[in-house]
Amino acid sequence: MDHDALRLIHETAITASDKRRFQVDDNFQVVITKDNEKITSLEGYAPLRNRFRGSLSTNVLSELVSYTKKRQKIISEAPDQKTFDTIISGFINASSLSAKMFFNLGDVEYPGHADDTANLSMIPLAAYAALNKINGQRLEQREAAEWMEEWNSYLGATGAGGSYISISNAINSIRKIKITEKRETETQARNLGHTKTALEEIDAKNDDGLPEFLSFQCTPYLGFAVREFRLRVSIITSKDSPQIIFRILGKEQSDEDLGIEFKEKLFTELEGIADLTIGTFTP
Repeated sequence: MDHDALRLIHETAITASDKRRFQVDDNFQVVITKDNEKITSLEGYAPLRNRFRGSLSTNVLSELVSYTKKRQKIISEAPDQKTFDTIISGFINASSLSAKMFFNLGDVEYPGHADDTANLSMIPLAAYAALNKINGQRLEQREAAEWMEEWNSYLGATGAGGSYISISNAINSIRKIKITEKRETETQARNLGHTKTALEEIDAKNDDGLPEFLSFQCTPYLGFAVREFRLRVSIITSKDSPQIIFRILGKEQSDEDLGIEFKEKLFTELEGIADLTIGTFTP
């Protein structure tokens, strides 16, 4: 037993006779130490804690739901449970795909300690994370082709007019982009001089046809529905070597749709289990 514990036990024995020990409830005692008049909980020196509390953190929606249901069952079946003790409050942040459950928040009339919680923060699965990582980035030919090769099982490709292009051909066409340069000169004669203009046109071409759009089908988050994302393929020819950009079409809308799906899943799974609110809460 360390020095501080021995000191507290000694002071507790002395102060008990001075009526400096108080019983807060059936399971909770505090003592006012004599030297600094500080209120000290005796919980740390008892075999068991006064009450259960803790914080669960998970990245899996089904685990949060399962844990919340288990806690609700335990809370509802506990003997001599007060009404405010049975309220489970949850707050959902749809934009960040996160949620927090409070098992002892209570209410305005009977506020709880709000230190018994469960936190959910969704993490994108590997394919969706890879898609977001390259979205809008300027890639060298090799980088773009290698990315397509790595995720080829998730990809589809279409060319001009919506024509089908196999992924293998699409990858090869990205690898073999040709840069063609056309220069036209126009001269205009005048009485006192002449004007000469030059028009340069640079095109990226491939004999097999370049993909104009890619489709990427994946499950964004564990437990979510499979979604198809459409990407526009753009080629930048301002440098000696071309750069390729894959950009998700309607990214803001797809993010909003994922937030709606997240919210609906929690409301469906926890209906009648928890009082849910859209937003965040800091006790």
